[in-house]
Amino acid sequence: MPKNTSLKMLPRALFVVLFLQGLLLPGEDTPRRGGENLLTNPGFEELTDQGHPAGWSLSGEPGPRSLDPTVSHNGRHSLKISPTAYAHSGCLQRFGDIESLQHDYILRGWVKYSQLSQEVTGLQQDAMPFVGIWTSVAGGGNSVRFNAFDFPPGDSDWRYFEKIFRLKDIRARIDSLAPAKRPQSWSFAIRIRCQPGTLWFDDLEFCPLVQPDRLEATLSSRAYSTGDAQVLATVQAIRATGTTAPSETEIQVQAALWDSRRDAVLSTQTLAVAAEPVKISFPLRGMGEGMYRLRLEEASGRLQPCELTFSIVNDPFQD
Repeated sequence: MPKNTSLKMLPRALFVVLFLQGLLLPGEDTPRRGGENLLTNPGFEELTDQGHPAGWSLSGEPGPRSLDPTVSHNGRHSLKISPTAYAHSGCLQRFGDIESLQHDYILRGWVKYSQLSQEVTGLQQDAMPFVGIWTSVAGGGNSVRFNAFDFPPGDSDWRYFEKIFRLKDIRARIDSLAPAKRPQSWSFAIRIRCQPGTLWFDDLEFCPLVQPDRLEATLSSRAYSTGDAQVLATVQAIRATGTTAPSETEIQVQAALWDSRRDAVLSTQTLAVAAEPVKISFPLRGMGEGMYRLRLEEASGRLQPCELTFSIVNDPFQD
């Protein structure tokens, strides 16, 4: 009786499972970028009638705080904070209810300092400056804060700084507090106290981090053998806001399987994608050892493409 050869006659397939969700907003070329600067008068160029920085609320002792017309990174002025005693001096911009803190944020700016100190005198240590996210409980008391200042003591000419504040880290800190100590509002603040040094700040940017509308993908493995039946990939199309399109919204996505060594396209498919998962498969016939890429692109180019890279190695147990 002849052997059943039906399994051998079936084409081996490289099944790629793609979970795609549709969206139609324009994409971006960079994976992450800063959105609109949330700060008013970030370069301290605009002054009130009293000579204070317009758009900023003042906090603490007024004596150490001033606008310096002789030192700036760019433009005519910088914010200068001279040596402070125990009481702090600084300024801030309020953003309201803590529930409006809904993103990752990036802070960029320039700082210059002289005689910055962390010395300990008796029971008191000179405090590091604060620039970043400041939160407050109901009634205005201080809650958790997130500082971007991380420079060594001493002197420094203008130097660039950048800090990303992750929403998940902020929320984790807040959730760890007792309910009565959780913040109700938040601000961007510059606060200096117990510091014998002098600091200048200029050209600040505080922006929500914006991700483009994009395809995101992960592979179950980076390497497969010629005897494997399938390789799995999970791909999602995500709005910049993290939401998905309505189920009736449909886009055209092209999936292309590439041989990386020859830089050649082996197979392509075009499929209509809405909010429901879509499955596609590519035949494995003729695909030997090597590196391969699966590239997904929205047909109009309005969605950031996604590319997965994987390898196929020889199966030593294959007949």
